Amino acid sequence: MSISPPVAPQALPVPDDFPVALGDGDEQLFWQRDRMHFPGQVLPLEAELVATGPGAGMTRAFRLYELPMRAMLTKVVHGYTYNASVPVIAPPEELDELGRRAEAKMLPVILRLRELWDREWLPEIRDHIDALEAVDLRTGSLSELVAGLEDARSRLARLWDLHMEIVLPAYMAVSEFDEFYRDLFAGEGFDAYRLLQGLDNKTVEVGRDLWWLSRIALRSPEVVDVLEREAAAAVPAALARSEAGQAFLAELDIHLAAYGRRCATWGITQPSFIEDPAPVIKVLKDYVGRAEADSPVAEVERLADEREAAIAEARERLQAYPAPVVAQFEAMLEAAQAGLTLTEDHNFWIDFYGVDAARQIVMEVGRRLTIEGAIDTPADIFWLTVVTLPPNGH
Repeated sequence: MSISPPVAPQALPVPDDFPVALGDGDEQLFWQRDRMHFPGQVLPLEAELVATGPGAGMTRAFRLYELPMRAMLTKVVHGYTYNASVPVIAPPEELDELGRRAEAKMLPVILRLRELWDREWLPEIRDHIDALEAVDLRTGSLSELVAGLEDARSRLARLWDLHMEIVLPAYMAVSEFDEFYRDLFAGEGFDAYRLLQGLDNKTVEVGRDLWWLSRIALRSPEVVDVLEREAAAAVPAALARSEAGQAFLAELDIHLAAYGRRCATWGITQPSFIEDPAPVIKVLKDYVGRAEADSPVAEVERLADEREAAIAEARERLQAYPAPVVAQFEAMLEAAQAGLTLTEDHNFWIDFYGVDAARQIVMEVGRRLTIEGAIDTPADIFWLTVVTLPPNGH
């Protein structure tokens, strides 16, 4: 068996029909496709409003918490989204000092996650969403709608700032608790996460409400028959043909009004469940065939019972430890539980609700431009940017 000598690395040639523009130093960075958020290509307006925002928000969070990272850069190349982290290059002793400063910045935030969410972060998030929803989509002029879209761009940028300001300490709270638990009890695997499971959050709340909606459906044989017989996309029209079906559609509308500002995949080009409830109806079709003991509500309750038992066991083991260690355990447990809850709740309010509120403005501008003859279909607006939008449809 012969071993070939190593081949010297060579730069990949850039095809003439696929140019890639790099800035100074970009070729030294490790660029990765953002396949999690954007598995496919994004269009120009989505790139402007959504795809580049998280990187800018992360860069601000790095600076806010004085982390040893300079920036998170984002490039959209031919519709594909790439990210690269820019670390701080410094001697080891300077990096150690930066780490201590970052910890001093982050720790007070970790210990106040719930308070900050309730008193500062969520109120500001709701204010931005309220402002987006206040845009008069029905009677506002096209120029007013374009101005609303320009405002939406600024508000989304701020929402990405808040997003990263929240998730960095939230994730850190969970990982720090996991490490602390391992040190205390020689934990392995996901032992620490037993103390964090089954917590209530917006995602659990959505599932619980949808389960209750399925129980309402079971009261009517007509509704159950439609859910079992029709494809999800055909269910609303089939329900509308009967009085019982219309009553159930009213209940579905209540659910969608509260929780429908989400979509099956992430992004501003995707219709929310209010626009296309088929994904919600698919879940309902599954739920009506389940028994109470097999419900997601029962599963969360079971996980919560296991959580409380695991916490009680940990506290029993802590009786032999000094009081400062016990106090640290309780503080870190509370922070980790808050952090895990915020990983879901921020997603509900920012990634879905906020983005969809902006989407409604985008789509109304698209409809107006279509009427004006500036574009062929409302969705064509995603090929434009806020800068290139014709303010009067011409």
